[in-house]
Amino acid sequence: MSLLIDHQNINIGNGPTEFGPANVPDGVTLAKLSLARKTSGNNLWPNEATLIDATIVISLDGGVTYPFSAGGMTAAGGLLVIQGVELAEQWIEANCPPGIGRRAKAIVNVTNGPLRSEITIEVT
Repeated sequence: MSLLIDHQNINIGNGPTEFGPANVPDGVTLAKLSLARKTSGNNLWPNEATLIDATIVISLDGGVTYPFSAGGMTAAGGLLVIQGVELAEQWIEANCPPGIGRRAKAIVNVTNGPLRSEITIEVT
């Protein structure tokens, strides 16, 4: 995977926030958006009441319209332990339709914020 954004600090208030748009390189078939979660070693996204709805949308016309939803997630903050392991990130993997001149953006909607985290976006 190639990194487009690497652990950029974010502090998002309530409501929707857009990241991008960014050019999607020709040949890319998969995009991944990750948000860092609370762990015993950090204080990112610490509040269990802080909820996010995130979506990756794709434009096939150079950014005029974004009709293609490539993937989404809903998650709550706080420490999340699965089978004894702290989950350090929450992510979306989105399939990108083929084409040239594609653009992508992520929309993160926060409830009970703010959301203090780090965002990473990778493409393959």
